[in-house]
Amino acid sequence: MSVSTDPTASSDIGSRVHGLSQRPMVQNFFALSAVQAANFLLPLATIPYLTRTLEPFAWGRVCLAQAFAQYMILLIEYGFIYSATRQVAQCRDKPNELADLVAGVMGAKTLLACAALIPTLLLWWLHPVFHEYSKILWVALFYAVLFAFHPLWFFQGIERLRVIATLDVIAKSVTTLGVFLVVRHPRDAWKVLALYALGASISTVVGLIVVYRNVRPRLPSAGLVRDALRMGFTMFVFRSAVSLYAVSNAFILGIFKSTEIVGFYATPEKITRAILQLMTPLTQTFYPRIASLLQQDRAQAASLARKALYLFGFAGVVGGGLVFLLAYPIIHLAMGKHYVANAVPVLQILALTIPMIALSTILGVLWMLPLRLDVPFNAIILSAGLLNVTIALFTAPHYGETGMAWTVVLSEAVVTVAMFVVLRRKRLDPLSFAKVDAHAVIVEPARPPEGTAVPGPGPAAAKSPAAPF
Repeated sequence: MSVSTDPTASSDIGSRVHGLSQRPMVQNFFALSAVQAANFLLPLATIPYLTRTLEPFAWGRVCLAQAFAQYMILLIEYGFIYSATRQVAQCRDKPNELADLVAGVMGAKTLLACAALIPTLLLWWLHPVFHEYSKILWVALFYAVLFAFHPLWFFQGIERLRVIATLDVIAKSVTTLGVFLVVRHPRDAWKVLALYALGASISTVVGLIVVYRNVRPRLPSAGLVRDALRMGFTMFVFRSAVSLYAVSNAFILGIFKSTEIVGFYATPEKITRAILQLMTPLTQTFYPRIASLLQQDRAQAASLARKALYLFGFAGVVGGGLVFLLAYPIIHLAMGKHYVANAVPVLQILALTIPMIALSTILGVLWMLPLRLDVPFNAIILSAGLLNVTIALFTAPHYGETGMAWTVVLSEAVVTVAMFVVLRRKRLDPLSFAKVDAHAVIVEPARPPEGTAVPGPGPAAAKSPAAPF
């Protein structure tokens, strides 16, 4: 038996690997993987320290302030992570249009940041926790503004993510180090949000400097701001609807229950989200490829979506199963013995959402949005969000953290099943799409609602939900 040592073959393999590594899609995947690794590992490093140092009542305060900050991020960011990314991808080779777009988006965010003062003042006046500990409320707003101005949408649109990925990793590392150095007592709870703001400022400020080195700075006119708000409205509705069951739960608990109960629920939720973030690089990598293929070869696009469905489904089932089985040691390690009795059942229940979210991400974000089925997509998300809030208003005061967790499971199940049913009825689900004449399925692509940027033949925007520190 002989082993081939042909140097030509080795050189050919090496050149193929090098060529593959130079592709923008591959580079973006590894850049986003680095960011998501930081999103996954760094919060897991700080949660055990914070839950023990701050103790349940102060840690719950932090979780409540984070939930408020998430709402303000959603308001100010306005869904530009979707709509502006797609628009940048269309006009990135047209300097004047790109400069107008950047000016309009930044002007719109400035206007929305001013509007965020209204709910902040109302919350300070009405909520006893924020009225008594107002410092953490205002620091949370400051963090939300800095984070919402992050220009990730621009870098995704031009498919140059390595710089911004490096910035994000550095910023999160600074935040993590600061937590261990600065937070020493329950009264330091507000400093956690202040450190988040510091990390966000590093990434956002440097990112904007890079943006304006590539785009001519331009003052936003009223028309540009209006166009930007109109462009992002559909995705703002989508993200607001998602917030009804992805962000509102900890906040609703804080209305009816003590901050300790908020902490019992919010930490397992954070752990679940951190695990789901591991799938984000794949989502962001598949999205522009599928959206582009739908303009060229729909059968091939369906084939790629089907492979993604199998891959995400398998990963979701394995990940959810492991979290369910290992819930006790995970909570004991992450939070300490004082949280085990309340938090372990919550984590086990939320583990059921991992495979559901994996599947709904493929069916919704990676398939319905590239097919421009924005209207049914938003209708599903909004309906599930309203259902979640309606049920949560009953389960939160009566069943606390476990009732809220079951509410989330029901909402995610509704989303996943509804998306599949809609696609099936339209004969557009990726499982059966290739069995018919794919080019005849959509002779004229469905038009999105007014204000939604339509991807052109070139690279489409990647989906990237902004994840906080």
